Amino acid sequence: MNTDALIRDALTNAGYAPTNADVSHPHSALALNLGYLPGEIWVSDPDGHTLYAPEEHHGLWARYYPDPTDGGRFTNLYASDLTDLTADISGLLAALTAITTPASPQLAAQLADRKDRLNFVSKQADGGGPEVASLYGAAADRLRTQLERITLSVIADNARPCRQASTAVRAAFKAQPAQP
Repeated sequence: MNTDALIRDALTNAGYAPTNADVSHPHSALALNLGYLPGEIWVSDPDGHTLYAPEEHHGLWARYYPDPTDGGRFTNLYASDLTDLTADISGLLAALTAITTPASPQLAAQLADRKDRLNFVSKQADGGGPEVASLYGAAADRLRTQLERITLSVIADNARPCRQASTAVRAAFKAQPAQP
């Protein structure tokens, strides 16, 4: 079994649905859409490959592209140089879980509220005529923009503890007395 199939299976088993249309430009990647979030999350190895043997694994990255047609605007969700594919997939799933269920109570509440509103607005748009669909379509676009902004805040919030821990480790290392 190749890494593409292993990653795809792990994502599917965790409740995420990679799209059938994988990204092929400028690099290949698995495309993942969270439904409520505009854009896509692209997953591949650091060289932009997904189809290789597990023993050739040398890391994963996942990036959120708010507008997939604009490949230059993205936010890193996960990046590693691990050679253990199983550990790397676990790290990827943890990163995806962190953006869908934020640790910050405020961000979690905002995310849940906007998801609920978008769900309601989408149902209203489906139940009416063209005028209703147009009105609710504009509201859905505003909610998706808000969801993107909240998700980017969640990503930044998730990265903060890692930076703080890294800074604390460096400070502790520098504070150690020099060894003779």
